[in-house]
Amino acid sequence: LSLTAPMAPQMLLVALAAAASGGAMASSISLLEDAEALLQMRTVVHGKGAGTGKEAGTDACRCLKWTDVYADYGVLCGMGMEFSFIPPGQKPTLRKEMCEHFYTKFDDNHCIQETVMSRLRGQWCYVSAECESLNGGQYVAGTAAGWKVCDAAKDAMLSEESYTSLYQMAVKSNMDAAYMLKMAYPTWGETAEAMKWPGIQQSLGLFNATGNLTLKQEWFEKIKADNKPWILDSPDGTHLPFGLVWGNLIVEAKYSDWFYDNIHDLTEVFSHQSKVTIFECI
Repeated sequence: LSLTAPMAPQMLLVALAAAASGGAMASSISLLEDAEALLQMRTVVHGKGAGTGKEAGTDACRCLKWTDVYADYGVLCGMGMEFSFIPPGQKPTLRKEMCEHFYTKFDDNHCIQETVMSRLRGQWCYVSAECESLNGGQYVAGTAAGWKVCDAAKDAMLSEESYTSLYQMAVKSNMDAAYMLKMAYPTWGETAEAMKWPGIQQSLGLFNATGNLTLKQEWFEKIKADNKPWILDSPDGTHLPFGLVWGNLIVEAKYSDWFYDNIHDLTEVFSHQSKVTIFECI
């Protein structure tokens, strides 16, 4: 099974990996009175809790569509947890790229990773400022919104979606599905037992083994036995291919032939992002 999927510029993946070791930037904030007008207008025009999540439509704590948050609630990209993995004041170009190519284009209300490219599984979303159960989140000053820590029992989590569903979401929003994987699933990580995508490929016999193949195969079995989605990154964490292991499901995200044929023409690549990346089930 192969899927083509849109993709943000390579510089975004490179910068994302470089910033993945950053610290939290969110600070304690309180809702200001000038947000009340925004909240009232949003409720009248759209109704409370617009979105596609699991909760009832009248629930103020229902996750909001990301596109709606930035268009209608007075929220600017970066006011919430968008850049929690980047140290404050750093990586301005990456912040701009992420806002333009992911957050403001995501026409859905699924929760996304709190800490991108880490082993952590916590996810978050924006909600109406009327929500009183932020679950450790915060209200966003001067807006009609707050952000909350999501609950899988109540909220639609990207981490629970299949890679094919993520592909469809990316196509709907004209986004990078390979990048979407990293916003949805945790990365196996940089701990002592870290394993990269080449180790999985060698364990599968796709490439000649280097190093301790027995140890790699043991870790591969442990990753599969966890039966949860894990990103197995490329060696440098910036380039494709990289992989997804979810139980016995193994998927590779890689550049398409079309991308290599058109890499010299960035205008063409940006105009046809859906042709850049292929998802292939191994």
